[in-house]
Amino acid sequence: MGQGGAGVSTFAAAAAVEPLAGPAERGGRTLLVSFDRFRSASRIFGVFSFPGQPIPVSKTVDLLELDSLATLSEAWGQVRAALITGGASFAGTKIVDMHPDELTQLPGIEQLLLLRRIRDEARSGKWERIIVDCSGGAEPIDLLRVPQVITDHMERMWPRHRRLAAAGETSRTARAVAVMDLFDADCRDIDRLVIESGTVQAQVVASPTPHGVETSERLLAALQLMGIPVVGLAINGVAGEDWPAGVRKQQRQAGKEIDALLPGKAAATRLPWLPTPPRTVLKLRKLGAELAESGAEPLVGPGPRHADVQLESGSGLESVYRMAWRQPLPDPDTLRLGRSGDDVMIALSGIRQRIPLPSVLRRCVVIDASWDDGVLSIRFAPDPKVWPQRAAPRPAPEREWPDDEELSPEGSH
Repeated sequence: MGQGGAGVSTFAAAAAVEPLAGPAERGGRTLLVSFDRFRSASRIFGVFSFPGQPIPVSKTVDLLELDSLATLSEAWGQVRAALITGGASFAGTKIVDMHPDELTQLPGIEQLLLLRRIRDEARSGKWERIIVDCSGGAEPIDLLRVPQVITDHMERMWPRHRRLAAAGETSRTARAVAVMDLFDADCRDIDRLVIESGTVQAQVVASPTPHGVETSERLLAALQLMGIPVVGLAINGVAGEDWPAGVRKQQRQAGKEIDALLPGKAAATRLPWLPTPPRTVLKLRKLGAELAESGAEPLVGPGPRHADVQLESGSGLESVYRMAWRQPLPDPDTLRLGRSGDDVMIALSGIRQRIPLPSVLRRCVVIDASWDDGVLSIRFAPDPKVWPQRAAPRPAPEREWPDDEELSPEGSH
């Protein structure tokens, strides 16, 4: 992922044709997925592709170009077939009479179905790795957040406990509930795959420009907040020595600022500017766009899902707990924190993320929060209403002693 014009599609194609590393991975195939409506990926390889069908573009790489409306029509056909016998309706509208074009008005539904197709390919067992080109479609962060957004929206519109209670009323209502539960299950499943499985890694591509610096900073902050490890950052289109000195100076400065976004001595990979876009596998390989191996060490630290939780002071109801993690803030003024049940809601730079709390903090209330030296800290104190308390010790029963004159010499003390 990266800003428009950074060469994300070219980088993804070049990375796809790079041989897989490691003896255990030899012979595995790579699937390159693109949902660019202009089909730029097929033009890069010089092939004709039919949306929704993987086609080979090299000995080890297949290309899958997805068309959101075609994917929506296919998925809706399957749902409609399951509902047709009951003529299910919801909010006064017959669901079976809805056209796929009408469903595009539902927020995030197209992106959800694209993610579901990628999920299905990942489960198929056909591919050693899947590279998803996030250019040419929705904003990449918005795309990855779609499952959570839709789940939250459905829960507010028709909470699951009410859906289940209403399912037994009529057959039509039962089918409407089944449709919502289908989407809800997909959302949760995709969210687990992307966020919790540990199999998804992010590669950021930036141009050596001020816009590239700004976009990279926001992407790194958002990905860290979501808990998606960033294992690669590449600066694409670095000018050669024959370029004007002013342009090279501006690019060097942008490169330094992008490197500064990474911890320690880590630096972004530099890729040269090419006078003509690479259009063959050989030229793509010469670009040198390599992806990190699976399970590689992230360039940025763990996000809030792997935050450090410690007892700061006190004990029992007087305890104070601290939850902290390194969190870049491109726009500190946009930081917002809130509590929703067992989760903490965090918003920054227009991104709102739900973070599940560890069990010990679910029985606490928030005291305060601070951001200092790149570390975001939230402090908690036990909630007396739900905090487990030790029962007061029961007093020992009083012992009845016999009168002195009744004590025998053997039993005297």
